[in-house]
Amino acid sequence: MFEVNLNKDYMNLERLHGWHNTLFEYIQSKTYKIKRAKFRDDEMSVVSGSPENVQIHYEALPVEV
Repeated sequence: MFEVNLNKDYMNLERLHGWHNTLFEYIQSKTYKIKRAKFRDDEMSVVSGSPENVQIHYEALPVEV
């Protein structure tokens, strides 16, 4: 990720998705497939707690169609 500091070019999708691929290359989830270098196509939230006591910390804006 040194490229972040060395490359002063404008941001574009290829560069953004390249970073995303690098950051999540070796991370896997046991409960769902992680979509790397793609925009999400479903809702997203950050939660904690048990199923009976869910605390929502963040809800992303809806996906634009």
